[in-house]
Amino acid sequence: MRLRDVISRVRSECPGFAQVDHALSSAEELDYPAALVSPVLATPQPPRLLGVHSQEEVLTFGVFILLQRRRDGDTDAGAADDLDDLRAELRAALIGWTPAAEFTALAAAGGRLDQWRPGIAGWREDFSTTHEILKI
Repeated sequence: MRLRDVISRVRSECPGFAQVDHALSSAEELDYPAALVSPVLATPQPPRLLGVHSQEEVLTFGVFILLQRRRDGDTDAGAADDLDDLRAELRAALIGWTPAAEFTALAAAGGRLDQWRPGIAGWREDFSTTHEILKI
């Protein structure tokens, strides 16, 4: 799976982001809110067949949702509401979408608050997919 396909999907389906890039090659200065896509984990399962190497691998990638911390008055949650809206937009675009024929549809794989830099809130939303490693 190419993460550039995920980046294209987020760019086209998630208008709430001002910038969408790969976390490993994005510019240092970002336009907020930003979505940075990054590989997280590859977990091969035990081989299934004798004589032919076949095993499933679960690939997990994360989308860092980065936004400026803010609060608008006493009744507005500010960036907290923005995060909820962006997470919903991202999930609608990616859950159930198949990035390539040899991969399963994407599934939600969790999320967590992540450190970024002062004044910038970061949330990493994870997604996973499975494919087969086959060597004859």
